[in-house]
Amino acid sequence: MIHLLKNSFKNSPVWLNLSNVGRFQFAFNPQKVIQDSAKFELETSQLPNGQQITDKLYDLTVKLENQSPFNESEKAMMTMMTLADYNMRFKNTDLADKIFTTLISHLEEYQNNNMAFYQYLNPSIFYRKALMIEEKIQNTNNNNEQLEQQILEMYKQVASMIEEYTEFSETLIEENVHLLAKVYEKLGNIFKKKQNFEEAIKYYQKGIKVGQEVYHKNGVYLIKMNCLVGDLLSRSEKNYVDSISYLQTVLDNISIKTPQDAQIFSIASSSILKVHLNYPQVFKSEQTKQLVDKIEKVIQTQDKDQKLITPLSRSVILTMKAENELNMNEKEKARQTFDDSLALALKVFPPNHSFVQNIFKKMQQL
Repeated sequence: MIHLLKNSFKNSPVWLNLSNVGRFQFAFNPQKVIQDSAKFELETSQLPNGQQITDKLYDLTVKLENQSPFNESEKAMMTMMTLADYNMRFKNTDLADKIFTTLISHLEEYQNNNMAFYQYLNPSIFYRKALMIEEKIQNTNNNNEQLEQQILEMYKQVASMIEEYTEFSETLIEENVHLLAKVYEKLGNIFKKKQNFEEAIKYYQKGIKVGQEVYHKNGVYLIKMNCLVGDLLSRSEKNYVDSISYLQTVLDNISIKTPQDAQIFSIASSSILKVHLNYPQVFKSEQTKQLVDKIEKVIQTQDKDQKLITPLSRSVILTMKAENELNMNEKEKARQTFDDSLALALKVFPPNHSFVQNIFKKMQQL
């Protein structure tokens, strides 16, 4: 069990959680940190979108001045990190990169003089640096294996930092636990993209374990992680049974309020139905029917206006429902369900699409 340092300022930003941590006397001159922060503020303000960024920075400056326990150099570090965040958001990646490089150059000073501040800032800066490189790759649509490997190593480094802090202290800054959960998800996604499902599952499961410390069980993060683990396990002949509990957790706890919720629900529904249909020796048709009824009830109650769950997702679920009706020798029901599935599929794909053709083939078997 991780013991967390709780936030002592109501509705304050994440960095204020360090307010209860013991203070240290600096053995170095902090003036350079303050100068660097002022320089980057000036550089940012001179960019075409700089005024928007400096306007956003104003609220942080007020909070740092009025609420925070930080001294001037620590405030400057927090300002620089926020400047880097905003420059990333406004696609000023070159300046953001310069700011991150400067922040990293100052970190060692805090390691020697204020370990608590260092342990918060160190993983946060490296996480943001990795995120920036990842966004660069996505924006250029280029697969750069060298950069992708660099991102992987940086996320691993961030995870190792926080894991090390946890190992040597019973108390961990709450934001670092949230950050660790994000990093495990990032690592899982990277290995999933590489088709290394075993490693992906390992990191997603780590994310679930850490996420249980800081997220509500019905929250988006844990629902998503259970869906990702369950979906990958469902593809394995060895682990398909294990997938059921993860996917069932999603169906039991999800609340469909956003397109992301709907996507997670659709993946979990199709994955668990696929397992049922692929292993009839384990899951009887009546069990699958009960599962379909449950899924349809969720759709009817949580997406009455049919605005979130896509026609394609509904078609996939209906196709598997029809397959189960065929297994139960209910041919008339199956024919009607296939018809409904086909109508939805044709809203998305042309008649010659493979998904539509697959439904046609199944209907011809009736």
